[in-house]
Amino acid sequence: MVVVDQDPGELRDTHIRDHLDRKRRPEHRAGVGAGDPDEVKSLVRREDHGGLAFQVVEKRMNWSTRVLTTLIGAGHLPSSVTVNPVNRCPQRIVLEVDLAAFDESFVSFHSLADERGVHFKKLKAELIAKGIEPDPAFADVPATFYSRAAIRGIDHAV
Repeated sequence: MVVVDQDPGELRDTHIRDHLDRKRRPEHRAGVGAGDPDEVKSLVRREDHGGLAFQVVEKRMNWSTRVLTTLIGAGHLPSSVTVNPVNRCPQRIVLEVDLAAFDESFVSFHSLADERGVHFKKLKAELIAKGIEPDPAFADVPATFYSRAAIRGIDHAV
């Protein structure tokens, strides 16, 4: 049995430094700083999980955190928990495929107005006039969603 008289951080730094091919000068510097930063990242970073973080989904879809968490909690949008490749903490993600499938089937009211280039008040009046109702499956979500199948038949000028 080997007894080591070093703290765990120093052991980690020594282990990483021993595996570096490219070392920066001066070599007398303590810690990982003596190595090439890109090479250090490659040694400590885990494989990417391939999913989208909540912040990415929120920004892409123009949803609030509350809308996203309600969609996931109600089972409208699948998600999974995986390990973050950088900080190694559990992270809930949405797969790109699942988000694309959701977006092909449903659209939020404000996103529909943006897609059509119409003010949301005018769009609302047009949808009501044509008898198109929001999808009742999303009644528990703090945003209005429509089925894309229900709005496909309406004129794109709406």
